[in-house]
Amino acid sequence: MCKAVAHDNWDDWYEYAIQTAEMNGICNSEWSCGEPMVQFDKPHPYPKAEKLYYQSDPFYGEPSGNFVTSIDGDTWLDLWKAADDILGGCGDKHHTFIEMFVQLDDGDLVLQTGS
Repeated sequence: MCKAVAHDNWDDWYEYAIQTAEMNGICNSEWSCGEPMVQFDKPHPYPKAEKLYYQSDPFYGEPSGNFVTSIDGDTWLDLWKAADDILGGCGDKHHTFIEMFVQLDDGDLVLQTGS
C-alpha cells in the first residue's frame, strides 16, 4: 500500500517516505536515492529487473557475503521492499541507506547502500 501524494518540498516528501515505510513493513532500510522526490507508487525505470543483488560488508554483515532476492513488481515501492528484504537478511545494520540501483547487462539490479 502506498499513498500517492504530490510533493513540493523535502519535508513533505520525507514524511511521505516515513509513512510509506511504516504502512509497508519496511524496517531494515531508509530511502536515500539520488531522486529524493520519487513517488513510490510509480513505475521504476528498470522494466527487465527481476532480481536484486547485494554484497554485504564483511565487517558489518552477519553473515557476510553475496545476497539475492526477487523484485516482485514494477514500482519504486517494489524496489524498496526488495532492498529492505535483502538488508534484513544480510544482518548489516550499518549500511541501511538505499543509495542507488545499478543495472546489469541482463537487466537485473545491484543494490548500493550507504551509512
